Amino acid sequence: MARYELMDLVSGNFAGIYETEEEALRDVAATVRRFGPEAIDGLALGYDDYPDGTGRVIADGAELVRRALAACPPNAANGAAGARAARPRAKPAKR
Repeated sequence: MARYELMDLVSGNFAGIYETEEEALRDVAATVRRFGPEAIDGLALGYDDYPDGTGRVIADGAELVRRALAACPPNAANGAAGARAARPRAKPAKR
């Protein structure tokens, strides 16, 4: 099954696995807007189509930031026409 993966290039761990590139880019854009582009240093977005193919790297570094911000303009996160609703936040832990 084909999937899109955000991978930490330093540790080799997955930071996220997605059904679509748009979902992955939405998470990258949200992270960059909240914490700055340094927050995704060392991450790469790839496409994995194993066992049918060899997969490929789509973008990393500044190109990943550029691609994510272009795909997900700020107003899309605020409920603009045609935008997906933001994912719900986790509930605070009870004390």
